[in-house]
Amino acid sequence: MNARYISGRKRIVAFLALVVGFLSLTYLARRNGVISYGALLIFGLLINVTSLKGSQVFKLIPLFCGIFIVIAIGIDYLPESLTSRLAERATEDSRSVVFTDLFKDMEDHMVFGKGMRGEYYSPTGGEIEDEGVVFISQDYRNGIENGYLQLFLNGGIVYDVLFILVTLPAAIIGFFTSKNQLVKSFAIIIFLWLVDMAIYGLPRLLFEYILVWIGVGVCYKKSLRQLTNAEVAEAFTKIESE
Repeated sequence: MNARYISGRKRIVAFLALVVGFLSLTYLARRNGVISYGALLIFGLLINVTSLKGSQVFKLIPLFCGIFIVIAIGIDYLPESLTSRLAERATEDSRSVVFTDLFKDMEDHMVFGKGMRGEYYSPTGGEIEDEGVVFISQDYRNGIENGYLQLFLNGGIVYDVLFILVTLPAAIIGFFTSKNQLVKSFAIIIFLWLVDMAIYGLPRLLFEYILVWIGVGVCYKKSLRQLTNAEVAEAFTKIESE
C-alpha cells in the first residue's frame, strides 16, 4: 500500500510475498487468511492506482485488462490440489456450536465479561484430530474463533464498545483527513482488521495486531496526518540510505 515510497525492487518483493502468502493460505484452506491477504492485495492496488494522475491510470488500463483476462482464463486451470481443500471448507460450519455454548454461559456476564482468563462451558468428548492437530477432551474453553466474541468473553459488551470507539474513529480520521498515503494505509489496515475480527481476527500478541495499534496512534497524530507525500517519501529515502 506504500509502494510509492519504496524502490521498484522492494515493491516487487512485497507484492510477491503477498501473492505467495495468498496461495499458501489457499492450499491450507485458511478461509480467514485468504480473505485477509486478498483484501490487502486489492486495497494495495486500489490506493496506488487512485494516487496516480489521470493519464497514468489511462496507461494502466490495458495492463489491468490483461491481468483480468489471464485470471479469468487461468482460474479453470489451477491445480485441483491447490483449491480442493478450500472448496470443501468454504461452507463448513465449525463454529456455531461453540458460539451457542458461549452465549449460554455468558448470560450473567454480558456487561463486563469474565476477565482476561475467562472460560466458558463447551464440552468436547474424546480426542478430535483436525489437520494433524489433536485436541484433547475438555469441558471449558478460554478461546473462541471470533475477535469480537473473544473480547466479549474477556470484557463483555463494555470491552467491545470501547474497542470500537477507539479504533473505528482512528480509521475514519486517518483516511479522510490525512494528506499522505502512509496514514491512509494505516487507516485501511485498521478497517480491514475490524472486518477481519468479525470472521476470525483474534486480538493477541501478533505482528498484525501490534501493527493495528501502531496505526491507531499514527492516525490520531495530527502532525503525521499533515505531512505531504513528498515529506514522507523524503523520510523513507533517509531511512533507506542509512
